Amino acid sequence: MRYSLKQYTFHFTIIFVVFFTFPLFSQSHTATGKVVSAEDGNAIIGASVLEKGTQNGTATDFDGGFSLKVASISSVLVVSYIGYASQEVVAAGPPLTITLSPQTNLMNEVIVVGYKKKFAQR
Repeated sequence: MRYSLKQYTFHFTIIFVVFFTFPLFSQSHTATGKVVSAEDGNAIIGASVLEKGTQNGTATDFDGGFSLKVASISSVLVVSYIGYASQEVVAAGPPLTITLSPQTNLMNEVIVVGYKKKFAQR
């Protein structure tokens, strides 16, 4: 059976579309940004940045910066740090600047209870 040039062109086009355009839709996105404090604008070192609903995450570097490969541009990032309120942001757009506010519902006092067990001497 002989194929004509039109049939070869058609088959080549179908193969090209399937193998070269399909991966474009499944590519991931890299979210980058910086985490700063709302009090003084300083970088927050070691804040955790997690992709919501997954175990994919990272921590901010010395300058408060992060880079995280996420599933899609519409992924939600959860940013948290001890003593600050957590914040959720969408991973879309240019480098993100995430500002964390101090958490206001901290403990006022701590009660420490201690005891000592004494053994009888024989």
